[in-house]
Amino acid sequence: MRFVDAHGLRDKIQYPSVSSQVIHFGTSGWRGVIAEDFTFAGGRRVARTDRTDGLRLTFDDGEWVLIRPSGTEPLVRIYTESGSAAKSRELAEEARVWITQ
Repeated sequence: MRFVDAHGLRDKIQYPSVSSQVIHFGTSGWRGVIAEDFTFAGGRRVARTDRTDGLRLTFDDGEWVLIRPSGTEPLVRIYTESGSAAKSRELAEEARVWITQ
């Protein structure tokens, strides 16, 4: 039997970075964004679209953005996942700009 020293292993594992934003809306047009069909978004190819809990776009590189409207408040939450915290925040900001245009 071989034992592995796990000391410091947690620091070596790369976890995806997640970011989120909240956007307050009155009666804005964000519902139209969620209803659209996508092959590209923000200049990136969309590999998969899921509308289970809002609109989740998964890109070719595995990064994703979820745009989720609240059922009880006039706001939309944006969640993203990427390989780095900076990229995740950038993706969330791109989504915010995209749906508030």
